[in-house]
Amino acid sequence: MPWSLLLLDDINLDENLTSEEDWEYLDELKKKYQHKININAVNRDELQRLSFLSEKQIENILAYVYQQPLISIYELMLIDGIGKKEIDYMAHFFYVEPIKVDNHWSFKNLFKYSKSELSSRFDYPLYKRVGYKEKYLGPSWYSTIRYKMKSLNKLECGFNLEKDSGEPFFALDNKYGYDYNSFYIALNDVGIVKKLLVGNYKLQFGEGLVMGSNSFMMHSLRSLLYPSLSGSIKNHSSNDEFNYFSGVATTLSLSKSFELSSFYSYRKLDGKVINKDVNKDMNSIVQTIYKTGLHQTKSDFLHRKKLKQQLVGLNLDFNYNNISLGITGYYCVNNYPYYPQKRNYNCYYPKGKTFYNIGIHYSYFWRNFRLRGELAKGKKGFASISTLLYHPRINVDILLLHRYY
Repeated sequence: MPWSLLLLDDINLDENLTSEEDWEYLDELKKKYQHKININAVNRDELQRLSFLSEKQIENILAYVYQQPLISIYELMLIDGIGKKEIDYMAHFFYVEPIKVDNHWSFKNLFKYSKSELSSRFDYPLYKRVGYKEKYLGPSWYSTIRYKMKSLNKLECGFNLEKDSGEPFFALDNKYGYDYNSFYIALNDVGIVKKLLVGNYKLQFGEGLVMGSNSFMMHSLRSLLYPSLSGSIKNHSSNDEFNYFSGVATTLSLSKSFELSSFYSYRKLDGKVINKDVNKDMNSIVQTIYKTGLHQTKSDFLHRKKLKQQLVGLNLDFNYNNISLGITGYYCVNNYPYYPQKRNYNCYYPKGKTFYNIGIHYSYFWRNFRLRGELAKGKKGFASISTLLYHPRINVDILLLHRYY
């Protein structure tokens, strides 16, 4: 059975709950399937990126491999807590061979051993939709183009182009064709540079209170049962037009225990600008931020890229044996203050022109117990999340959760 069907069957992914980030995660698994890792040389980060392994299972695998390299992938059955299901999954992402020490690489080899993939999609309705007769400015067809390249697990790059139904194409304000375009280029594990990414990217630190993702791992209890990957910088390879950063981000391995991540982002967001005083632009505010990325009408183009946002931040992680500690902070400034219309659901939304968040995240693993959580402080107050997980045996988990927002 293909790896994707095995994993999807276990996750029970609901099409009604999926988003671009859900399929982006599956695309990440596809890359791991195409570029398998020698399990005898695996590290904790690589195992944590697989959603079906618990912290206890990861610890047992690392301890076993450290003591004695594997001869066969099915030797994992000798490890406490590893069953046939986990082995069937891991066989799709790992291979077994003796460790080869070869630190020689060059930029010439990066392009020599690269692998590229180009995909496209085109939807053309065979009937005239009512909304396209007068309201929308562009044709009703939909198109997207995706390209990605990966080489030796060192270099990654790619771009996305998308035109939604009803958006102009090589016309009006879309003079260059596609309404949405995204690119990234990333360099991995070169000297002390663990990750260097230029372009569009996503971040995940701690439990996500300060900086995190809302992928399908956040939709269910699975996000609490399996370890989150702190200090994660990922390329943005989906057509989600809102949930990403644009700029540069990097993670440096300062030592075996310390990692420092820094990031800068500059974006132009869609927003509705209200002028309190026609003669004084400084009194203008943004009342609504639009997240759909659709530009089909004159009104959509009036609100396009009105809000300019800059963000800078740092994350420092410390890992030693079973203890993980980290601190994350960022500062954000907009060209216009953000003051949404007062509603019951947005009374706790952050408001103003500048924003900040700072948080401390932690994790401690001991035998069958795991404690993890995060404390965060922002302009609007304090938030925390803590979980205590007890794993007495395979397929049995007892979880205590405390949240304060």
